[in-house]
Amino acid sequence: MGTIVAITDEELRNLPPLSEEEKQILRAAPSTPTDDCPALTPEQLARLRPWYEAHPEWYKTRPKKIDVHIKIDADVLEWYKSKGPRYQTRMNEVLRAAAFRDGING
Repeated sequence: MGTIVAITDEELRNLPPLSEEEKQILRAAPSTPTDDCPALTPEQLARLRPWYEAHPEWYKTRPKKIDVHIKIDADVLEWYKSKGPRYQTRMNEVLRAAAFRDGING
């Protein structure tokens, strides 16, 4: 079995195109069964709404961003910056994931 690797959306966009061999491997892979997920009827599709319309309370309770001053090891900061723009957002995502994983906020 293969290894699962997490990458950012920017890293995904910068991946080289698939080779013909990789394309053949993907075409030969078995499809995922969808028996437990039947197709929606046109009426059901017409009733679908974006998440922010279906749950406006989620959108309004988005965490407020605040400016803080923290000291970060230079090599850690350089690593995040080397991954491209939005490095502060990625750092926040890592902190958020750790906080929720460890039960700090939940």
